[in-house]
Amino acid sequence: MVQITFIEPKSELPSPLGQLPWTKSLPMMGSVILGTILDKNGYNVKIYKEYLKEPDYSKLQSDYLCIYSMTNTFPRAVKIAYEFRKNNPNSKIIIGGPHVNFVPEDALNLKYNNDYLIDHVVTSEADNIIVDIIKGKYKKRLIHGAPNLNLDELPRINLSLLQGLSNKFDWFPMSTSRGCPFSCKFCSVTKMFGTKFRFRSPDVVVNDIISAQEKYNFNGIFFYDDNFFANPNRGNELLKKMAEKNIKKSFFTQTRIDVAKHDDILRNLGKVSDNVTLFLGFESINDKTLQLYNKRQTFDEIKSAIKKIKSYNYKIMGAFVLGSDDDDKFAAKRTADFCDDMDIDYPQFTVLTPLPGTDLYADLESQNRIFNRDWSMYDVAHVVYKPLKMSASELQASFVDAYRSVYSYTNKRLLRHFFGDVRNIKYLFDFKWLKMRNVLNNIIDEKLDYIKYLEKQNL
Repeated sequence: MVQITFIEPKSELPSPLGQLPWTKSLPMMGSVILGTILDKNGYNVKIYKEYLKEPDYSKLQSDYLCIYSMTNTFPRAVKIAYEFRKNNPNSKIIIGGPHVNFVPEDALNLKYNNDYLIDHVVTSEADNIIVDIIKGKYKKRLIHGAPNLNLDELPRINLSLLQGLSNKFDWFPMSTSRGCPFSCKFCSVTKMFGTKFRFRSPDVVVNDIISAQEKYNFNGIFFYDDNFFANPNRGNELLKKMAEKNIKKSFFTQTRIDVAKHDDILRNLGKVSDNVTLFLGFESINDKTLQLYNKRQTFDEIKSAIKKIKSYNYKIMGAFVLGSDDDDKFAAKRTADFCDDMDIDYPQFTVLTPLPGTDLYADLESQNRIFNRDWSMYDVAHVVYKPLKMSASELQASFVDAYRSVYSYTNKRLLRHFFGDVRNIKYLFDFKWLKMRNVLNNIIDEKLDYIKYLEKQNL
């Protein structure tokens, strides 16, 4: 039987992406969907997420190696490909994911013993072509996929293909839509999946959840959707159907602050879970920065949304992007203070990063402001461009200080949770705050050396 191995490389540097306690076991949905499709077509499939389990590359034998690469994991992906090629000279190596979608030449130009290292680079979505690729029907090295217009045809994912996953885990991953009708300047989602919002029908999603509950032991549902309530009516209908089927699990999803305008949605969220966390892209508390990011929301709207969502006792993971052309070296501190004042449960800070394919990358490239081309540092935790109102080292230091502030043991927001209500103690430990601090401390320790490097380079 033909063996196919999927690899999700880890970051070579400490990064909050992919290794926080509650996301460490969550795979990229593309690998699981494509792996499930191939499994259903009779192939022997294994999926490795390196944060969860690494294969022994010196012994790995496979007819096909499929690597999913983000920009910051691309250097690691290249090393894996070379190591695999040494022991599998006649096997095929396929690479896909956001980075090669926008910079395919990075993979296409790699050589091994006077031949090309990578057999195929696949762009866009591969749901409808992956089987034909494996069957050898595509001869060109660069293969262009296309948006899948019928997501209901996708199979129920087979998580047993994921190596190293225990019988019981925190979150079951689900993707119920693709695309986003918005186009933030720093985001590659719309460039990758388009602005057309495509979604799976509520009945199909609910049936998939019921099937997952019968097969797996998990505590909550982690919806991967980039904007779960982009279509409010569809999102609300899905919640209603989940309530009708008595589905009640911890609930986590990404969405915009617009959800706060829909009390019916907020009420129905409470019917499907008593532990709701909404990941909201606030991005900034500066109206001018929000305009620069093309965020289409205001600071006043952000504050209003937080108050509304908090009135339902839902938790908020608030994302902020530091380093706009209107940010100074004190912007991060103001943002951290705002998180404490507004009781943001899980603040997440990232450094503005010019990811290939984004409008931000094009702008900074044209202005000759990008000084670092080491893709491993494009992990939204390293400064790789020259800010306008501060130095790169000042932006890097403010990023570190912001994380130190909001996750300090003496932080007033955390102390309120500990002493305000005994029930919050359980919630704090449920979400593994201490383990999160350990991850963040590793990130901070590594960034201190990077700050010194930036200072020496007068950046």
